[in-house]
Amino acid sequence: MSVKLYRIIEAIEKFAPLSLAAVWDNCGLIVGRSGKNVSKIILALDATPAVIKEAVNKEADLIVTHHPLTFNPVKNISDSTPIGESLLELAENKIALYSAHTNLDSCKGGVNDVLAELLGLEEAAPSFFDANLAGEKSSFGKTGYLDRKITLEQLAKRVGEALNDDTVTYTGDGGVMIGKVGCCSGSGGMFIDEAAKSGCEAFITGDIKYAQALQALSQGMSLVNFGHYQSEVIILNKLKTVLSEEFDDIVIEISSAGTLPFNIVGRTAQTSKCYFEEDTNVPN
Repeated sequence: MSVKLYRIIEAIEKFAPLSLAAVWDNCGLIVGRSGKNVSKIILALDATPAVIKEAVNKEADLIVTHHPLTFNPVKNISDSTPIGESLLELAENKIALYSAHTNLDSCKGGVNDVLAELLGLEEAAPSFFDANLAGEKSSFGKTGYLDRKITLEQLAKRVGEALNDDTVTYTGDGGVMIGKVGCCSGSGGMFIDEAAKSGCEAFITGDIKYAQALQALSQGMSLVNFGHYQSEVIILNKLKTVLSEEFDDIVIEISSAGTLPFNIVGRTAQTSKCYFEEDTNVPN
């Protein structure tokens, strides 16, 4: 069985409306014809060469990613650049590519909602806003309360366990008690001021820069810094559930080729854990 690509796009955008995407983003159909038939979908965080190769080998018709393959205008499509090579590979194998990025971050039930649920935040509510958006203001973060006050070091350990991330770091006194926290998937350093103004005792996000860490400390707020990949790969299971409920007659798989881009010194490189449907600790 198969369904038209435009129907799949409609289902994704019903869940994560494009109106929630940042104006600088590149969400939507990146490669392909909206009228093509789709019988197999691969879900991934990024359309890496490995993921594209997997889609080719599995004869998939569509790859749905969180991160867009391209953000800036492409001047030519040739094998002279990695992006050009990937676009050619997709087109030559008639594989469509669709990306839901900042709209999936900020929609109800999206990345940040799943993250807040995994971290056990109670009374989680939108709080951080990016004014540079098309349409209505959209939240790229959550604030909420832990079920009980714990130390900053305990919070960092909770984050690592929830996201299967053993690279979590924190700034501040590890023994300070934390109750109210903010969280933002991916790179949320731009929201440090907003988190502090919201009364967060700790802000949980990724890709924190040195200057941003000092910025938070100067405002009396602790940071918990997690891996960008680990904080967003959690959405793939939710996306699979959303699409499977709408289309029960096509094959939908989470990529087994998606990996962390970093290896840890002294540790054997291995494929990072991805959250599949059978991982019961991940919200559906």
